Amino acid sequence: VTNGSLSGFVTDPDNAVLPGATVEAVNQGTGTRYMAVTGADGRFLIPNVRIGVYTVTASLDGFRTGEVNDVRVSLGEDTALTFKLQLDTVTEELVVVGESS
Repeated sequence: VTNGSLSGFVTDPDNAVLPGATVEAVNQGTGTRYMAVTGADGRFLIPNVRIGVYTVTASLDGFRTGEVNDVRVSLGEDTALTFKLQLDTVTEELVVVGESS
């Protein structure tokens, strides 16, 4: 065994699960990227990840991206993470078009 895995959940501020969130793990030493998408239960699994140290992000439209640095994946072990994504602020711009005389 030369690999480990990353798993966990992505939720909102009220702990409701967020299906369809993208989770990406980037090996800090090699730049190798692994990706997964959360299922209906908000859970993700990234199997067969090379051992090392990772930056892991979770993102979903309408929410701020969550990031965890220095996540260590050890030989034959599962590293569990939980992301609690905050709602993104929405900025609207209203353009008023006036009538010319």
